[in-house]
Amino acid sequence: MRKDAQQQMASLLQSRTQSPATRQAEYAHLVISHILRRCGNKAVLKQAMARVRQSGEQLLTWDFFYKTFSDFPLELCSDALPGVKLHVDRKASFPRMMTTFSDVPFVRAFVERRDQQGDTTSLAMIFPRNLIQLGLIIHTGLPESIPCRYGTSLVHVVESVTVYVEPFALVLAAIHRGGHGWRAVL
Repeated sequence: MRKDAQQQMASLLQSRTQSPATRQAEYAHLVISHILRRCGNKAVLKQAMARVRQSGEQLLTWDFFYKTFSDFPLELCSDALPGVKLHVDRKASFPRMMTTFSDVPFVRAFVERRDQQGDTTSLAMIFPRNLIQLGLIIHTGLPESIPCRYGTSLVHVVESVTVYVEPFALVLAAIHRGGHGWRAVL
């Protein structure tokens, strides 16, 4: 992630003056912008922003992303977890996650989202985590088209569903596969 994008993410997460809905929208915009830069190029991002602005909006949304890039291999959503500071939340500390995983704020948010969307198996939620590039992703398994990733991941069973938590940067790198995987094309 470029330095300016990291700074945007940090300032967004530290902002206390924005409403939770604004923080959510800006977080989604930052994540989608990074996906388009990584899996396309700056021209694709500029074209996407031009289309968004033509529709009267200022930020990229997940709805726009899936209407425009319906071939993306995951059903992504994001949650900025407004009001939650994972780096100081005792429930999100590593030892507590090993014993009470389903009480961790991002797990609860993911299960709620999954229940709202009808228990879809391809749903994956991205959320910020202090000092982790692009944040973490929580999902119930990735399609076979996404190759093996190397790195740390947490695996746990929540409500009889296996849930994985891993760095989103690793998953995005696996989706892109050095230019040989999914490409953002307008």
